[in-house]
Amino acid sequence: MAKKPTPQDWHKEDIKAAVWKTGTTMKGLALANGYRSVDAVSQALHRPYPKVESIIAKAIGVTPQEIWPSRYTDEILNNPHFCRRMATSEKFNGSRPARNVNLTGQS
Repeated sequence: MAKKPTPQDWHKEDIKAAVWKTGTTMKGLALANGYRSVDAVSQALHRPYPKVESIIAKAIGVTPQEIWPSRYTDEILNNPHFCRRMATSEKFNGSRPARNVNLTGQS
């Protein structure tokens, strides 16, 4: 039995072109959504960043799953550890824990 071909993610230049065709830019998206730099929005072109992926997809008029199918496979979406990591990790959403917070649970 042959495997189904995996859909390819859009090329980053195709994503930027689609944003541009809507009459805005990556910098415009960044500023309109409270980011001070285009770098924050551009990170989604290179690595998973669900919040920004949604911003870009909404601007283009598609879902993030259409742009980045490799980031939204059933295997990933059904893995609670990975989803929790995407929601809380600095790597994925840029959030940082508050200072002086004991993350180990020990006093």
